[in-house]
Amino acid sequence: MDDAPGSYKGASAEGYETTFDRLREMSALSIIDMHLYNHYRGEHASLDSYVGFDAEGSLFGYQGGGQEIDRVAHLKATVENGAAELQPCIYPIGVYGYDCLCWSWYDTGKKKWENMK
Repeated sequence: MDDAPGSYKGASAEGYETTFDRLREMSALSIIDMHLYNHYRGEHASLDSYVGFDAEGSLFGYQGGGQEIDRVAHLKATVENGAAELQPCIYPIGVYGYDCLCWSWYDTGKKKWENMK
């Protein structure tokens, strides 16, 4: 974190303007996230939470001890999954990886938030 853009702010960092600001906020959220996950567990219960940031398409999340999220690094933008349709300049057809800006769940959530302003 010491090399992240905005790290010069140190303990006085706030908001979401720089990468350091976002990392700082997410590191604090993880403490709460793990407890909520453990509290909610049940035979058929699942509590996964993720936060995505527009600035660089970063995605932070927690889904317990599983490694299911690891598979997103191997996703590929296709006509079928619609990723390239949402953000063609950063996720053209055939590109591998996962950028939350390119998926309908993020686009829907962002539009809901913008409508609440």
